[in-house]
Amino acid sequence: MSSNKKKAILFFGAAGLSIAAVGGAITYYYINRRLKPNRVLESVKNQLADQTGLVGSWISHIPAHLTKDRDSRYVYHGALQVVKNGELLNYHFTADTHSGELLSFELRATPKH
Repeated sequence: MSSNKKKAILFFGAAGLSIAAVGGAITYYYINRRLKPNRVLESVKNQLADQTGLVGSWISHIPAHLTKDRDSRYVYHGALQVVKNGELLNYHFTADTHSGELLSFELRATPKH
């Protein structure tokens, strides 16, 4: 085999490996990327039927690991405060970090003044 053929094989082999590595890195990024917490919070607020009584909201920016029935995922925890009929209600939610899917939305006890 001539020297030029060896160089060509080496060049195309290295180029192929480089392309595969970049493709793998891009795929890994898109599979494992997380939605920004504020985007998830806005989505949850938009799902609330009546936003007129919405007075407060928060979301944790640190993902929590949740395992339930052999299903393992990372989630954001947050809450919405709504005034309804003069009463302050706290709704806590859990949303998937990758899809933004709302996994739980429940009314929690509110302190009486």
